[in-house]
Amino acid sequence: MSLIVKSFICNAFQENTYVISRGKECIILDPGCSNDDERNDIMNYMTSHQLIPVKLFNTHSHIDHVLGCAWVYEHYKLAPHIHEQDYIVYQAQDQVAKAYGFHLETLPKELVLWNHSHESVKVLGFDCQILETPGHSPGHVCYYWPEPGILMSGDCLFKGSIGRLDLPGGNHKQMLKSLKKLARLPGHTKVYSGHGEPTTIAQEIRDNPYLQSQYLC
Repeated sequence: MSLIVKSFICNAFQENTYVISRGKECIILDPGCSNDDERNDIMNYMTSHQLIPVKLFNTHSHIDHVLGCAWVYEHYKLAPHIHEQDYIVYQAQDQVAKAYGFHLETLPKELVLWNHSHESVKVLGFDCQILETPGHSPGHVCYYWPEPGILMSGDCLFKGSIGRLDLPGGNHKQMLKSLKKLARLPGHTKVYSGHGEPTTIAQEIRDNPYLQSQYLC
């Protein structure tokens, strides 16, 4: 039985929130749900499929990816998993929310912090690698399941593009290293990004200007 990846487009930034399931267990990734309608869509999907959320993962802590963390924590008692280098970003999101005019419920103080590159954990019955991919944010990570060949790339890699580098903590040199790391994954790897449509590593190596050799050299 493979993983089922369901996306929900949330908030004004058109962010992809994901529910990833196998059997009756699921994880919630990058909950950007910002209002009752978005939250109900996610909850109704999990209820209709009798899914039990067991983990809350974040690729990074920008406002559009954490708007639903408090809701997930309150309803499912799941603490966000973020990289320790993104903790300063996580702490700043209340001020970011005010700047954008968002209502942000107090983010959970209970966290699980990743701190090792290529850390591997068992998630939904498969080995999942936590890939350090800074550049868009200092502690950005991607979640990679070698089997069945799925990458949750957050705002590191998009179909035809990459995450912006002009936000606080953005770093061009780090992004190049991160993209090189992703470009080495098997071409058949299915890529689910923080914004936009799914793609594959092979398609991005072929079509994405940021994964061309002259950019990565």
